[in-house]
Amino acid sequence: MRNGHFRTSLILILIILILIPLGCAASDKQMEYTSMKAAAKTKDTAAEDVVHLIVDGGSYVSSLNHDYQMSWHSGMTVADALKTSGAVKLHENQDTIVSVSDVSLDPSMGFSIKLNNKELEIPQQLNKTIYANDKLVIFVEKVKVESSKESKSEITISIKGNNENANKVLTFVIPWPQTAKLSVLLDQFGPIKLSTDGSKIISIWDEKISDPSDVRITNNGKVVSTEQLKATDIAPNSKLTIEWSHMTEKP
Repeated sequence: MRNGHFRTSLILILIILILIPLGCAASDKQMEYTSMKAAAKTKDTAAEDVVHLIVDGGSYVSSLNHDYQMSWHSGMTVADALKTSGAVKLHENQDTIVSVSDVSLDPSMGFSIKLNNKELEIPQQLNKTIYANDKLVIFVEKVKVESSKESKSEITISIKGNNENANKVLTFVIPWPQTAKLSVLLDQFGPIKLSTDGSKIISIWDEKISDPSDVRITNNGKVVSTEQLKATDIAPNSKLTIEWSHMTEKP
């Protein structure tokens, strides 16, 4: 009986001694698996820290279609991402896009930017902070031309010389005086001198005009007679041409 109990106890001890190393090995493998899983997760997280840039030339520049992916870092701005791509060239003032993939646009077109499908205001938002996985899209669109008084505020005056200088043409651009009549405009224009009543031109470049018929005035291609000087309104962007055909003594 004693021998039987002894053998049973010995067998149990041997079994325990065998199972302990196996348990430790399993624990080590579990720890190794957990470590590998954590490392993989860290790697995946790092791989997600990027910014996407899509260039879409649309129907205007159909060949301009590219995808870029840049590493993201904390504090990165839109301008930083554009420069990092290597494809976008910004103006030295960092306020406009000069070219994309060495493609420049004519003045009627322009590059615009969307951040996560929302169009940005350029240049105000080029310094906007971006984050990991943000998506930037550069696209081409027509430049919007807004009409304004400033764009219609000039008058062009061309003076053609006398017979001896028939090929001499001097052109001036002056501010549009809005409600001024032609006589008032000419009276305020340095090279021209009008009579005291504003009814005729008496000198051009200090050359005396003795005969009003020696001077020919056109307003946007339409001849203006001496009698019409005080009655003719000058519209924005008008083009005046003054020609005189004889030179007489200086006043």
